[in-house]
Amino acid sequence: MQSMWRKAFYSIVFAFLASASTLSARAQSFDFTYSGSDSGAGVASFASAIGSFTVDAGGNATAFSATLSQTCTVSFCGAAQVDTFTYGLGDLTSFNATVVGGNVTALSFATNQLPAQFGAATAFIAQTGDQSGLTLNLDFGPITLGTITVQPSALAAPGPMPGGGLLSLVWLALGRARRWLRRPGKAIPA
Repeated sequence: MQSMWRKAFYSIVFAFLASASTLSARAQSFDFTYSGSDSGAGVASFASAIGSFTVDAGGNATAFSATLSQTCTVSFCGAAQVDTFTYGLGDLTSFNATVVGGNVTALSFATNQLPAQFGAATAFIAQTGDQSGLTLNLDFGPITLGTITVQPSALAAPGPMPGGGLLSLVWLALGRARRWLRRPGKAIPA
């Protein structure tokens, strides 16, 4: 009976250690904003976007969402009209992020071109190396040019647990539990 309890105890401890070792590779979430003005093409007077993304340890997107509002001012729009584009993970054509110390040091992404109700169909592109972003129509080029700002998400999970201290405590607990299980005549509590 005692060996069954011992096996169960060690399998639980092993599962805990395996899950603890993956905590440092946890995904991180970030929020971003974009503010852009007419690129000179004369199609839009300004655009703004808010969004968020989550990256894994390799810098790959595991979640992405952005809402872009763009005001169309050319004659075929009539009066100034606002197009709203909602981009998701499936709209990304490319994505790369470098995260160092919980901050994004480099980000680039591009989306598919989505249709507009009033103005031009639009793709959204960002590059944080120079804090630039743009909205783009594949037929005639940039619509707006602007800046993108990225910061850790306010709802982000806390950083990884320190592994060395945690593993030391688990190792100490295992040693004490092992000594307790080896004591002669000690009954295992039910």
